[in-house]
Amino acid sequence: MYMNHNFNLPIAIDIEEAVLGSVLLETRAMPMALKHLRAEMFHRESHQLIFATLERMFGDKPVQIRTSGATHPAAAPLMKAFGFPVLSLGIANFDNNQHGENENLQLGYLFAGIRSIAAVLSM
Repeated sequence: MYMNHNFNLPIAIDIEEAVLGSVLLETRAMPMALKHLRAEMFHRESHQLIFATLERMFGDKPVQIRTSGATHPAAAPLMKAFGFPVLSLGIANFDNNQHGENENLQLGYLFAGIRSIAAVLSM
């Protein structure tokens, strides 16, 4: 746990999850988070690894990943088989027209997605 000025930060896993969700969903959140947070401030080790990976990947640049609107039927069996949560990384551009006519994926988003997946797999 992160120690600061001789006191422990409170443990609030739900807040850690909200912070991580925010930096993944909101373009302005990561630069603000980097001004105030460090990976070691998170209590849960997996949260520390995720935040540290985002720090390494993006520095002070915003993270912009579209939310996933679909269900992931493979998530539950994977969680049961491996005993840990499943993380879904989106790589779509905001105007990709998912499952519609002229569905598309911009190459820049594809390459950024590949870098994101590689970074998570190397944690």
